[in-house]
Amino acid sequence: MNKIILRKRVPVKLVIESFQQYRMKLIDIVGLAQNLSTAMSLLEGDIPKPVRDSIVWAEAQIDSIRFGINERKEPAEVAKVWRELEEVITRHDAPGREDEEETR
Repeated sequence: MNKIILRKRVPVKLVIESFQQYRMKLIDIVGLAQNLSTAMSLLEGDIPKPVRDSIVWAEAQIDSIRFGINERKEPAEVAKVWRELEEVITRHDAPGREDEEETR
């Protein structure tokens, strides 16, 4: 079975870009939560279940942070969620194929 390049799939790309935008302060926690919700609605069947589950988990965690934590701790808590999610995405991504697909 060919592994897909997850980082190029629309829902995964949206999640990655959303966390980057949050980190750069281009969107706030509300925007991050909205983007994760949108990504969840776009999840496709070819995204591995652990990655889908992690995106669902991340969306729930961000909502929890958004409604329950003070503003000083918010960036650190969001960073924890991102690290765990990024680890799952990286583990299930196809290594070394990104350049190959871009040249086609």
